[in-house]
Amino acid sequence: MRAALNFVLYFLAFVSGGLASAAYWEPAFATVLSDYLKTTNGQMVGLSVAVLFVFCPFAAVLRWYQVWRRSREISYTTETGRISVNLIAVEEALTRAIEGEPDVKKATVRVFEDRVKRSIIIEAVVTLWEVANVTERNRFCQRLLRRRFAELMPEQTVVQVNLNVHRLNQRRADDRQARPPVVETAAEATPAIGSGLTLGYEPKETYRPSPPLGVELATTEEDLYVGPTYPVVRDEDDEGGGTQAWTRPAPGKHKRTT
Repeated sequence: MRAALNFVLYFLAFVSGGLASAAYWEPAFATVLSDYLKTTNGQMVGLSVAVLFVFCPFAAVLRWYQVWRRSREISYTTETGRISVNLIAVEEALTRAIEGEPDVKKATVRVFEDRVKRSIIIEAVVTLWEVANVTERNRFCQRLLRRRFAELMPEQTVVQVNLNVHRLNQRRADDRQARPPVVETAAEATPAIGSGLTLGYEPKETYRPSPPLGVELATTEEDLYVGPTYPVVRDEDDEGGGTQAWTRPAPGKHKRTT
């Protein structure tokens, strides 16, 4: 709407300026234009142009006054300076507070400061689930918004709450609060073997006994060997003499023929 009014205003100003310039440079055109304005059609055209010239700036001034009157921030002057509080943060806090109620599906909250009346106006558009007493639920939402705003800004005492219920929706089955399933903890779980259940597998003894204490373990490469093992006693001259290690038999050597 504002853009359309601005376009009409600029277009009329452009046409009026062009006609005035043509009448200045060509006196005969000014005579023709004045004769046309004396007729009935010319008077109607002149009246329409005058109304548009008055209405467009007046509408812009009204919009500016409305924006100026409903401020989006609250300013305070203290002994140390000036403090400004943006009302968008207050709107978000009020929206979270009212949407946390189980009977509210969706809510849109707008907060303004009326600079003329010096009061706070809270406008809320709420979509509720279908409840038995809608009037009581609306009053509860108004009290909730007023109480939450008093917690955020206790110095503001004049507060007006305008609540508009947009729609009542029927609660669906998946939106209902279902009882959470009972989860059995590990302490309460019954062991399968102790309860006499039949397992789907049989345990197999696939482990090897560990070597005695003081015996060196085989290396990683030897540990991959799955064949028989036997102890080998080293001589005193060998490195780490007198020790016993678990090794595997050496692979057989093939004789080379010449």
